[in-house]
Amino acid sequence: MEELFENRAMLLGISPEEARKEFVNETMTGHLGDPKDLASLAVWLLSPKSKFITGQTISIDGGMIKSVFS
Repeated sequence: MEELFENRAMLLGISPEEARKEFVNETMTGHLGDPKDLASLAVWLLSPKSKFITGQTISIDGGMIKSVFS
């Protein structure tokens, strides 16, 4: 992610910290995810509570990729 912020900063002529803030502002949750976000989905998928889930794509992106429904 730091490399992404640095590249974006260079392209836009801003600081990496400003690029980070812009990236965060583009997410619906208003913050960057961390490994715990992915782990919580993995734990749930491996639990009996997800037994009826089949063949799905689940985005863990804090709303960064906006769907046609948002």
